[in-house]
Amino acid sequence: MLHTGGHNIFDLHSGFDMRVAYDGSGRQLYIGIAPPGSADADEKWQIYKIGYDASNRMTRRRYANGEDEFNKKWSSRTTFTYLGI
Repeated sequence: MLHTGGHNIFDLHSGFDMRVAYDGSGRQLYIGIAPPGSADADEKWQIYKIGYDASNRMTRRRYANGEDEFNKKWSSRTTFTYLGI
């Protein structure tokens, strides 16, 4: 649980390793989570891609191959098709 500004926020990814890849503008583009100790080439990652509107506000999250399973390789994140679930 995170504590910020007097509010408790539950971190849904607590206990997982996380990777973030950024686009050319410095915005988060890909986010991956996996069990602790997972290598980037292990098929243990859940990966999603962040979409932004024209004002650079985050507007959507799309999952690798349209599924939220922990069965992707972080090192292959750019090869997947990203779809809503």
